[in-house]
Amino acid sequence: MRALEGRGLIRREPNPRNRREKAILLADAGRRLLATYAEPARQLEQRMVRDLGPDEVARFREALKCAHRALS
Repeated sequence: MRALEGRGLIRREPNPRNRREKAILLADAGRRLLATYAEPARQLEQRMVRDLGPDEVARFREALKCAHRALS
């Protein structure tokens, strides 16, 4: 978080609903960085699943979500 904040990609603001929390928000620089890589990431995803059927793509995405939750 500090590295992303230090690079100006995110910012922390007080959470108006809970003053003990900070909200993590995407900064303008973070939005620009995501926009830069959105199309290349979409193309890579298409290449990864181009030989899979719709059901296989759905199972693959669900497996990735499970893996992500396990690492979070």
